[in-house]
Amino acid sequence: MEGFIMTCTCQTNASAHVPDFSVTGFRGAAAAPVQLEGIQALDLSFCVEASTAAGNQICFSVPVFGRFCVTSPIPIPAGAQLRACGETCGSFIPTGLKVTIYLNGNVLFSTVVWGSC
Repeated sequence: MEGFIMTCTCQTNASAHVPDFSVTGFRGAAAAPVQLEGIQALDLSFCVEASTAAGNQICFSVPVFGRFCVTSPIPIPAGAQLRACGETCGSFIPTGLKVTIYLNGNVLFSTVVWGSC
């Protein structure tokens, strides 16, 4: 669209943003309660790189949840591209973490690595 200029106003209402906890830390004063109707605040979905480890293990790190390793049902060839994609189960409070492992872009297997789904 020629001649159309969009102005960002995101900095004018800074209190509406999630704080940068790497700067503020977690010990500051709590903000006023946020209305979460219809929002699944801890609903997380992700795709991350994975790598092989000894014992035919596939390891990956999930934001917030940490590092996991699962045993592959088949030997992983050298130089293979591995990815782990997953999502939390449950609603407001996660009850589990389900992950699908991809080998060279194809689904290798799916498993629950934490909790239940």
